[in-house]
Amino acid sequence: MKVDSLAKKKHTERITEWISGGTYAVAVEVEATFLPDRPTEPFLAPETVRFLEKVEALAAAGDVEALKKIGKVYVQHDGAAPITPKPLQKTHGKTAR
Repeated sequence: MKVDSLAKKKHTERITEWISGGTYAVAVEVEATFLPDRPTEPFLAPETVRFLEKVEALAAAGDVEALKKIGKVYVQHDGAAPITPKPLQKTHGKTAR
């Protein structure tokens, strides 16, 4: 398959990524690319992944004011243990959540 035809068939759309840290979870809208051979798997650009890592650090630090500017913030109020994020995974040289 030629690169030009692949570029025409892939599409991008806004999706919600859930980022957690400490007792906070944040719903963040980001742009993801979907490829024709994997239509259910969103791929994130490296700069988007770095941005989400910064959001995770803000959540872990408890910076609610900064988190409110980024997305919708949820707080765990019960006595359960803090939310622990799952680590980023590498898939074919690309970082995926």
